[in-house]
Amino acid sequence: MKLAVIIGTDKIRRIRSAISFANIAIEDGNEVKVFFLGECFDTRIIDAEEVKLKDRMEKFLKAGGQFYTCGTCIVIEKYVDNGACPLSTMEDLYEIVKWADKTVHF
Repeated sequence: MKLAVIIGTDKIRRIRSAISFANIAIEDGNEVKVFFLGECFDTRIIDAEEVKLKDRMEKFLKAGGQFYTCGTCIVIEKYVDNGACPLSTMEDLYEIVKWADKTVHF
């Protein structure tokens, strides 16, 4: 299955849940693309030790998952700079939703 996960929140525990969900889906053999939409989060959230978000995101990337972020999102510079989370447009989001068999929004 092709799964699009759209994250449009800055709530750290909801972001953690979304990334955990994406990891479960990719481990089950699905193709997964995660799109960060709107005012998502910044490095202070990704580095928050209590939720281990950085580890979850790196696990997702190593498993073949893909991150995208819209231009209005508070960008995670380190992921954008190394190409793991390219700046994307609403056209890209549309293509991801069109590509997906199912879409989940957090």
